[in-house]
Amino acid sequence: MRGDGQNYGWEQRHKAYFRALAISVVAIAATMTSGCSHIDTMFNSSEPAPKPAVRPQVTKPALTVTPERRAEAKALHATALDQMGRGAFGPATTNLTQAAKLDPTNEQIRRDLARANRVRSAVGSGEAPMRPSTVE
Repeated sequence: MRGDGQNYGWEQRHKAYFRALAISVVAIAATMTSGCSHIDTMFNSSEPAPKPAVRPQVTKPALTVTPERRAEAKALHATALDQMGRGAFGPATTNLTQAAKLDPTNEQIRRDLARANRVRSAVGSGEAPMRPSTVE
């Protein structure tokens, strides 16, 4: 097309237009990014920012486990262990949850509850068999 001279001016204008457009985009981007660092100082007043409200610490009273609650938790724990041995992890989880509520200081109950939950979720997802297979 350059040979006939008709579109030569159009190509030059086209290149000049896009060059100017590219320079303006770069200039606008540079202006915007340099302005971002000054935004905080533009809107800040001389007053210090108010301190965030601090929630008072609420301490829970120490839970004392009565001997009756401890005995009931121990019985539920024993029942749950028996159920786990038979593969009934649903009822075992329920009993261990109740036992943990009755005696929250008993670490063994909490560990067994965590184990029962892990096995129950594995059995529910099909990753582990519900009962061990017997070899004949």
